[in-house]
Amino acid sequence: MYFVLHAEDVLNSKNAKKLQEAPQLMRELIVAVAKDANNISHHSVSPLRMLTVSELRKELAKLGLSVSGSKEVLISRLQGSSE
Repeated sequence: MYFVLHAEDVLNSKNAKKLQEAPQLMRELIVAVAKDANNISHHSVSPLRMLTVSELRKELAKLGLSVSGSKEVLISRLQGSSE
């Protein structure tokens, strides 16, 4: 799920060329991403749940919102900011 949420960062990283040179790894990654996407769409799991607390806090800080609280509180705060 990390790749799905951070695909642009991964593809723009200095190690992206190594990833592109490994076709078997790319196939495995595509299969894993497809499975994650399928599971998320079928189970209505919020993509925010896949983020770490640190990542949630970074997103909240970008929006100028409070970064304190439990993971559930942070997710709720982010969801509230998009409404």
